[in-house]
Amino acid sequence: GWRLDRLEMRFKPFYIGLLLWVTVCEGFESYRLPNTTKPTHYDLFIDTNIHEGDLDYNGTVKIYINILEDTKQIVLHSSRSTLVNVELKNSDLLNIPVIKYDTEIEKDFLIVHVASELNNGSSVVLEIDFVNSINRTDQKGFYRTSYTTDENVVKYAGLTQFQACDARSAFPCYDEPGIKTTFDVRITCGNDYHARANAEIASVTMLSDKKKLVKFKRSPKMQTYLLAFLVSDYAVKRDYANSTKRITVQSLARPSQADQLNYSVDAAVKLIDELQSYFDHPYELDKIDNVAIRNTDYSAGAMENWGLVTYLESYLLVGAASSESAKRDVVIVIAHEFAHQFFGNLLAPKWWSYLWLNEGFATLYEYYLADRTHPHLLIKDRFTVVALQEALQKDSSITVRPMTHYVETVPEIDRDFDSIAYAKSGSVLRMMSYVLGEQTFVKGLRHYIKKNQNSVVEPSDLYNSLQNATTEDQSLPTSLTIATVMESR
Repeated sequence: GWRLDRLEMRFKPFYIGLLLWVTVCEGFESYRLPNTTKPTHYDLFIDTNIHEGDLDYNGTVKIYINILEDTKQIVLHSSRSTLVNVELKNSDLLNIPVIKYDTEIEKDFLIVHVASELNNGSSVVLEIDFVNSINRTDQKGFYRTSYTTDENVVKYAGLTQFQACDARSAFPCYDEPGIKTTFDVRITCGNDYHARANAEIASVTMLSDKKKLVKFKRSPKMQTYLLAFLVSDYAVKRDYANSTKRITVQSLARPSQADQLNYSVDAAVKLIDELQSYFDHPYELDKIDNVAIRNTDYSAGAMENWGLVTYLESYLLVGAASSESAKRDVVIVIAHEFAHQFFGNLLAPKWWSYLWLNEGFATLYEYYLADRTHPHLLIKDRFTVVALQEALQKDSSITVRPMTHYVETVPEIDRDFDSIAYAKSGSVLRMMSYVLGEQTFVKGLRHYIKKNQNSVVEPSDLYNSLQNATTEDQSLPTSLTIATVMESR
């Protein structure tokens, strides 16, 4: 994600009986999910009528789950959704009786209780029908944005912002970064609207003269905070990257801003090509969309959703009167989010304690990748006067936290999206690049990406890959190890 301050430094609820089923429970000490069950795949259906100005939506999620320990309950996350129906089936698709489901509101836990024990090694399918709304003003989860046409008509769009812990507020799920699964997504929308998600569109089925069903290809294995979808009538500009494989690169914005999308499309094509070339690894998907969101409706700044990246309009739109500084900012932010397609998306942190493995690399390569594609903007030179100075200032405090920092609650997690995760971590990684030499450093990162792709990582995985390259190139005295240097920061 992108911190906003950085550049400046239809189911209707069946209430009868439902109240008998839903209770509030307590008793879980940790804010982290128990390790008794693990999802392997989601089928997610979202039914919208945003084109009519109706901001409520209906949903069904089917979660395919492996049982890791004998248990009589399944614990996952859910908030804001009104649950309409909860069913559990075994691998033969036979019903498993659900006694009740509880919620632990403070932890956002949904606990599904079953009558008979679920055995270790078995698999089940949890299906939940729910209702929810995008009519929220916190700019989190699945929420609304809008614009007014020249004819004074208000047009709504629905978009997602799930990092760090808000996928659970859009649909029930296992909302932790160390859990990677595939997603099959289907969304209904108006015929004059279009739906976007992480993966490419697989099919479009007309349901009536007003609505259609959009089905998407299966996503890569990814964590819930990277899932994204957009329902809008935004204008689209398209081009293709071809250096490694053909990738569709698109920028989207409200129709009145369509003439300001060309620069970002061109920059995105160059950056996705450079990303693949520099790290000698292909981008996982066949497309990457960049969506401009009205500044007043998007507090996140930018978000690296895999294949569907979202930005403030000021970080994606370039018009005839835009300054070189504005163009530089656009390139830097796109580079940051594209670096995440490897560091954070392809390689996911096991827990939020290791957020710096995402944001440190994205901070470093927002400058270095952007400088390689747009050398005339002199972006690389800005690292020492922006990111490094921010890191030194933050690191001078006697209360500064370490880069690896255990957090558990949602407020703790949110607070760690700070200068340590971004500027200091990027500066430490830049230091290692200079100590080892760029060739050895990149060799280590290529090993790190290839070995851990589609998996979850912790700092030792990075250190081991850098150590392999360092030993091979004899870049450090034998008395020093990468782990020793990095842990002394």
